[in-house]
Amino acid sequence: MEITPTEYDVIVIGTGVTECIVAAACSRVGKTVLHVDANPFYGEQWASFTLNGLEKSSDDIPKPCDSASLKYTHFLKNLTLYNVLEEESEGQPIEDSPVSSAETHESTSCEAVTDSKISPPDQPQESQDIPHVTSQESPDTNLRETETPADSSTLPAAPDSNNLEQPNETPQPPTPEKKCHWTLEKFNKSKRRVNIDIAPKLCYSDGSMVRLLRDSNCSRYLEFRAVNCSLVPWEGEVIQAPCNREQVFNCKQLKVLEKRIMMKFVTWALEVEEESEEWREWEGRSDQELYGHFKLTASLVKLVRASLVVSNKEKVSAHDAVKAIKVYLRNVGIYGSMPFICPVYGAGELPQSFARFSAVFGSVYVLEMGVSDLNFDENDKFSGITLSTGQKITGTYCVISPNYSLASSPERNNQMEVSHAVFLTDSSIKPTTKPEEQDDLSVVHIMPGYFDNEQAVNGFEYGPRSCLPSEDMYMIHLVAPAAGGSNPETDLDSVCSRLTENVKVLHKTFFTTLMSREESDHTPCLERNVIQTSRPVFTIGYQQCIDEAKTAFSLLYPEDEFLPMAPNPEDIKWPDEEENLEEESETGKPTTDEENEVNLREDAGTTTVSNGESTSEISSELVS
Repeated sequence: MEITPTEYDVIVIGTGVTECIVAAACSRVGKTVLHVDANPFYGEQWASFTLNGLEKSSDDIPKPCDSASLKYTHFLKNLTLYNVLEEESEGQPIEDSPVSSAETHESTSCEAVTDSKISPPDQPQESQDIPHVTSQESPDTNLRETETPADSSTLPAAPDSNNLEQPNETPQPPTPEKKCHWTLEKFNKSKRRVNIDIAPKLCYSDGSMVRLLRDSNCSRYLEFRAVNCSLVPWEGEVIQAPCNREQVFNCKQLKVLEKRIMMKFVTWALEVEEESEEWREWEGRSDQELYGHFKLTASLVKLVRASLVVSNKEKVSAHDAVKAIKVYLRNVGIYGSMPFICPVYGAGELPQSFARFSAVFGSVYVLEMGVSDLNFDENDKFSGITLSTGQKITGTYCVISPNYSLASSPERNNQMEVSHAVFLTDSSIKPTTKPEEQDDLSVVHIMPGYFDNEQAVNGFEYGPRSCLPSEDMYMIHLVAPAAGGSNPETDLDSVCSRLTENVKVLHKTFFTTLMSREESDHTPCLERNVIQTSRPVFTIGYQQCIDEAKTAFSLLYPEDEFLPMAPNPEDIKWPDEEENLEEESETGKPTTDEENEVNLREDAGTTTVSNGESTSEISSELVS
């Protein structure tokens, strides 16, 4: 396969989130971009695999690039899969359950992406392309039109103590738990509709990723769902952590005095200004001192650190803790009771959405195309690449994935191995008797020592509406820093076993990835016209990769705007629009739709697009 043309302004190697954002920003301002990836799927370490695709991934690892200037390191290691059904029910007939309607939906996955081509859409996207957030607590919501509620940044005063006690309720008999009856055959058919994120993350409802998608109009390629609850271990069980005022005063695990103390603390954290005298008093002090100052009990400290601060650091400063609480509370109430949303089909949809956006504005995408070497001119500046096919491509700048090691760059010491455990179960680990709550998408944070774990563990529980094929299947994905032995099963199996004591495990998957340390410097630098991006950071959000993409773009084109909003289809001015209006005024007969269609097909020029006060020209393929 030979790529044409052979000259580009920017060559991007790897299709991670940061690389795809940079490619989209460059193509949006008119730069020519070639985007290549040695993998047969988009996303690299940010991809979402089907269970079938994950099983095959070890066979599809791109060949390392052992050249004078470039080496490739795969992002996935120590992959182990256990089919519990196959081990436990081999040859034993089990009553099959009817397939739910969710099984008829074919989800987007790396397995499906390999057969697709990113290209401009055949028809302009209408309102159905605007993403929405699905939640049991809130209706579908347009990212562009949603505004933060006026009261989301403040917490009302605590209610009067006379109202703190919960009214006596007549105990309801527990709803009998619905048990699924899985056969090995049914499970194997469902594996291709299970999406597993290699780098699971969430978007804050009004965070940097959501704002970028909304402001660039890239959000039309995505659909989101809201996270419904936060789960934390509590006295040997898993409970739903309170994340707003109502839930705090309804929490049965907290005493009345503890509820008052917690409300007083979070209200102060939300209202204190960062440049105030009160703020400066906590400069250089730890969060433990802060909790002690507000007389938080040991139980409240665990709850605040696990549900509001959500930090993986062993030691957190008072300032960092308050900033995390501010971010958390200011995003509550936008799309539901929790501050997070995530793409319906997994985090791997994010790089694909930016890739689609970039392709609309002319970028060339080639998968399964390795790069064997980077070429430099006599001034030691980047001049192009040599593909694995031997073809040479010239370019001015290069943005390269962290999976490639540059011989000229010093060895990175900001990376860490991270262990992953993915369990498929027949029911939710959430202790609830309400059937409507069993489908929640939940975030889990386990502080060190809760389940004999040495490291903090981040996790997610996905319900049936989160791209799982059946109403009786749930997925738990846990992530933690790897111990010295780099054995993910050893690191996480005990935690998973404690969480899944009361549910049936259908399948287990363990693997290890490389991530960047949270405290490391991730500021990109332009060396010899080459920028290398960083690996995902071991945090819950996307702030690091967006900051990195903005910095990288400013180094390449400091005078251009970063990802300005793309025009909506209804804003497009057709080339013959004025001629048709003049003809109508002269003849009094409007031009027919058929005549308009013929005129558009015959037009081979460019289309003028109006976006507010600015005007730009894009290929007529956008409106074909």
